[in-house]
Amino acid sequence: MRFFLFLFALVILLSQPADAGSPKDKELFDKASELTYEGQLKMAEKMTGQLQEKEKTGATAEDGTSMFMTMIWGAIGTGYFIFGKKQSRFTFLLCGVGLMVFPFFVSDFMVSMILGLAMTLAPFKIEF
Repeated sequence: MRFFLFLFALVILLSQPADAGSPKDKELFDKASELTYEGQLKMAEKMTGQLQEKEKTGATAEDGTSMFMTMIWGAIGTGYFIFGKKQSRFTFLLCGVGLMVFPFFVSDFMVSMILGLAMTLAPFKIEF
């Protein structure tokens, strides 16, 4: 009986990998610990801290409005550009390019609205 226990212990010890303390094993252990309840709590605390930092830097609800208006001005600009190119109307072409490009440089909502509306109406008032 003692012989079989000794043999069993020897087989168990020899079956273990030689590099059990490798960095890869530590990485796997860290990933596994993130899946535990305590690991999830730590991750939630990190995420909460990151959200609070983002709120301090000025991320507001206006960011969504700005992104939506960028999409609208870009769509109108694309239409103007295509129309101006096909009809050989330089004013529409120029205002189309302006409408597509200016939202990348203007972040203020009111300035964006004023510039966008001005460039949207300009081809109807100005002819080249």
